[in-house]
Amino acid sequence: MNEEQKKKIILSVLSQGLDDWICFLQLDLVLRDLLNDQDRESRLRLALDIIKIMVKRGWIDVGTVDFSGFVSRNLPLDQMVDRIKTEAHNIPERPFLSGGHYLPGDVCWLNNTLDGDSLAKQKSQDGLVV
Repeated sequence: MNEEQKKKIILSVLSQGLDDWICFLQLDLVLRDLLNDQDRESRLRLALDIIKIMVKRGWIDVGTVDFSGFVSRNLPLDQMVDRIKTEAHNIPERPFLSGGHYLPGDVCWLNNTLDGDSLAKQKSQDGLVV
């Protein structure tokens, strides 16, 4: 995946996050649409790469959603990535799903930070460093 594709994916995800939390399914669908990649494992690797970039830059927080709302996982980045990978691998194949292997709420949720919202509102890749 080249830098321009990464920027496009990041802006797409952050734009979706302006209105609500982003479920892992949404990131997977963005990857599927933009890259025409049907391989689940390849999309997972790319999703983890994108999540790492966005967390390192302070654009998103990763967590879960419960009755009280978004709950951050508050884990070091490496542990968070390992947990996401493990949870994604624990999701069974779901060939009956036309949109992918995941359902909303599977794996994790992403929450834009104020910096992530600001970047999404700019709607420009200019100056975006990944």
